[in-house]
Amino acid sequence: MLVIRDAQMEAFSKLSESEFQSRAFKHLQQVLPELCSAMGEPAVRQSIAQAYRKARAYGLTYELDILRYLNLMYVLGFGFDTDSRYPWASEILSDSALRSGTKARKLMTAARTALAERKASGG
Repeated sequence: MLVIRDAQMEAFSKLSESEFQSRAFKHLQQVLPELCSAMGEPAVRQSIAQAYRKARAYGLTYELDILRYLNLMYVLGFGFDTDSRYPWASEILSDSALRSGTKARKLMTAARTALAERKASGG
């Protein structure tokens, strides 16, 4: 029987986080090059690490779901998860009955609706 110790799992997790951060950094550079340049690499990498930690704490476990969370941070604001303008975000994220993919999809749907409403109202 194969036994994986906690220290080994932590090493796997850190490797996974590091790989995610590298891919996420490249993604942000491709889709938001001006903003990334203005923020500077250290700040962008810090925001990615913050998104990763927060997304994982909310139960987002898949890379795509964490990347969606990161994208929402850049679209809605880095504190969108607790922002009173987006009460749906904390409701969705704190729902422990939802699985990772379902949470991420619900977040994206609610964000699209909120952005469309904001645009329609001229905001």
